[in-house]
Amino acid sequence: MMEKPHPNFPVIPENKFFLERKRIHRLLEKALEGSVVIISAGEGYGKTFAVSSFLKNRGETPIWIQNSERDNQPLRFWENYTRAMELCKPAGGKELRETGFPETARQFSKWHEIELRDFSAPGKYVVVGDDFHLITSRTVLDFVDRVLDHPIPSHTLILICRSEPAINITPSLSKGRLTRIGAEELLFTEEEIAAYFRLRNIDLPAEEIAAIYRDTEGWPLCLGIVATEIQKAGGRYTRPILEKGAFRIFEDDLFVSIPHELQNYLLKLSLLEQWPVELLERTAAALPEPYRRLPALLAELEKLGAFIRYDYYLQGYRIHQVFLDYLREKQERLPRQEVKAVCSIAAAWCLENNLKMDAAVNFERAGDYAALTAIVNSFPRVIPHAAAATLLDIVNRLPRYEDRDEADSYFIYLRYVVRGRLLMCLGRFEESKAVFEEGIRRFEDEPPSPLKSWVLGETMSYLGSMCLIKRRLFPEGFFIICAEQSDYYYRQFPWPLQSTMTVCNVGSYVVQLSYPAGAGEFGRRVTAFAAAAPRIGIVMNGFFSGMADLARTELAYFQGDLNDAEQFALKAVIQAREHNQYQIENRALFFLLRIRVHRGGLEELLEVWKQHEALLARPDYHQRHVASDINNGWMYIQLGSPSKIAVWFQNQLEEQDMYSMLFNLEALVKAKYLYAEKRFAEALAFLELPGNKKGLGSYLLGMIEMNCLAAAARYQLGAEAAALAILETSYGAAAGNGIVMPFIELGYDMRSLAAAALNAKSAIPRPWLEDVRNRASAYGKNLSAIAEQYRGREEAGARAYLTRLERAVLRGLSRGQTREEIAAATSQSLGAVKSLISSVCGKLGAVNRADAVRIASGLGILEKME
Repeated sequence: MMEKPHPNFPVIPENKFFLERKRIHRLLEKALEGSVVIISAGEGYGKTFAVSSFLKNRGETPIWIQNSERDNQPLRFWENYTRAMELCKPAGGKELRETGFPETARQFSKWHEIELRDFSAPGKYVVVGDDFHLITSRTVLDFVDRVLDHPIPSHTLILICRSEPAINITPSLSKGRLTRIGAEELLFTEEEIAAYFRLRNIDLPAEEIAAIYRDTEGWPLCLGIVATEIQKAGGRYTRPILEKGAFRIFEDDLFVSIPHELQNYLLKLSLLEQWPVELLERTAAALPEPYRRLPALLAELEKLGAFIRYDYYLQGYRIHQVFLDYLREKQERLPRQEVKAVCSIAAAWCLENNLKMDAAVNFERAGDYAALTAIVNSFPRVIPHAAAATLLDIVNRLPRYEDRDEADSYFIYLRYVVRGRLLMCLGRFEESKAVFEEGIRRFEDEPPSPLKSWVLGETMSYLGSMCLIKRRLFPEGFFIICAEQSDYYYRQFPWPLQSTMTVCNVGSYVVQLSYPAGAGEFGRRVTAFAAAAPRIGIVMNGFFSGMADLARTELAYFQGDLNDAEQFALKAVIQAREHNQYQIENRALFFLLRIRVHRGGLEELLEVWKQHEALLARPDYHQRHVASDINNGWMYIQLGSPSKIAVWFQNQLEEQDMYSMLFNLEALVKAKYLYAEKRFAEALAFLELPGNKKGLGSYLLGMIEMNCLAAAARYQLGAEAAALAILETSYGAAAGNGIVMPFIELGYDMRSLAAAALNAKSAIPRPWLEDVRNRASAYGKNLSAIAEQYRGREEAGARAYLTRLERAVLRGLSRGQTREEIAAATSQSLGAVKSLISSVCGKLGAVNRADAVRIASGLGILEKME
């Protein structure tokens, strides 16, 4: 259930003059049998009233999302959406918010997984998107299209809009899942008009009701205005009432009747996007008595009738769009200082309620650049794409530097540092580099000052980060220069840093060595990287802690020196934990997991795995769920349990999923999953995607890992010559830097491929092939042993965990039986079978019945039950 309003806030009841129309209720009741309802009509048709009244009478607690034009920014839309979800299910809503806006198929699959798990049962979930016509962003609309294509069985989506939304309704329409309700259905009939006027205590003869019906055509907003004017005119209807027009009535009879202080207050409210009671109370603090006291203010608002009303589902007030448009046309009357004051109050409230984008917009309008800077720096160092795009729009709207007081250091910081950072996070590296270089030119010849150190110190820090991502844009050794310069400026005038800015991001590889690479370049790069890391750590309050040893871990591991790799990884874990460097710790633990697999000890492996899973309990570790899915996916595949990897790996992924700026190890896990499932042709096609070639394949280690898998897949498909050709290419790329581990980790499959290369007298040196064959064979043996131990433990646990009835239900599901058939076979009621199915899914960690069968099959449970 939704949270109740704050007990100290009196709640104005919903419009007492709203007529409950059973005809509309019946339409909506029927519509809820489908997955989507579109209610489309112009302003003043009572669309929101109708839906709210229906759900209230039905006893539903909907997930109500009030859209505005700001929701065309994907991150703002996501904050709005997840806040509504959190009111319904706090844990699920919070996880959705942390997962981020689902721009890609991978992210959408994660959304779908959470929705199925947390928002499916029991009962019906009604998700309402109000004022959806304001959504024009193709990114947001694409998300809604995906929702329509993959409906949640227990959900119905109601979209309330003034015009047909620009979404693809064809699939839903063709499958009978969509219902449309338009203006014709929402217009009042003559009988409903008579009932409405009786509700307003207006007694009119039939001929006047008929005249009102003809003149208004049953338009709900117009009927409300007519009723108010009739009461003022002595209880009789005359045509001149309508000739004023709605806005004239606002001007002549509504707005001017309000005390001047409240007129000004309503104009301030029109600056905002939402009107919770708490925010009304804060913004009313500057009003004269008695209005600054909330009960008196709310009583005055109640006089405005249908134009401002309390909405339980939004837990705040709603201003009718027609009246809101009218108010916003008059905003220029407000003094600038009053606008800034209201926007500052609203921004603070938004921050308290996890609405960062609304807070950022309000701080921008208030000219509070220090607070805007704090919001930007509350994000992780590499800001997610949707957030970076929204923040860049805000920063680009700031006045030009020449128009600002040079003493406004936060404005300068936003202009020269934040803007470059946001462009970098969006992958617009050349533009980002140009912004940073502009800042350097602007400040490098100025005398020392805290502002100069802040701007240039962080500029060099971000340029250093960009060196690791796009090395081709910079001269050799520029990363070390950046580290030294950042350190130099920090020591002159240290500046405070928010904690999120001091958490390091780790890319697909620690040392992002581009392909091709010269002989010995891997080792030289690690040496240089390790030398620069401590200086960066000083500047960034522990940033990079453990990174030098993590780089050494990566070099030792890929060169096959497991003892050194293990020692370096353990040191990296200790250093990273000391300074909350979650991504460094995560990657070091990932290397330790891989080392434990090599050694074949299940207990030691599980001990490291527990430490890895413990990172999920750190809410300040951004992207922890995705990082965990990637590492766990790799492990499940190696352990012969590919069915247990996250669902989003198993679904069709789009190319852009695999081409993120830093995190594209998911591409390798996806390819390994397809290979493990013996879908060799699909694995090859996936590895050949241009995005994977430009992403993971642009790094030396990525190219080798991908090519090793491609060679094994070719060999499995019987294309031995092609497989050996790819193997030779991989060897040529790896030999100069002593890289062997990607070959060894293919286990028995690489043993076979190396043996074929030996028989075919490959150009690869024989001693190298023999060494890799033997080491891959030993790895395969240890892997088989540990995988068998793991499966045995999982199977025993799952079998012991399922009751007799649960096993019987699972058996029925595996045979394709319906719930009714299972109920008959087990002598259970249909309700009991539904509960048992939910229990089976919960115990197996499955998102639905099909997933439960798949997981049980992978664990061997079904075989033992036959």
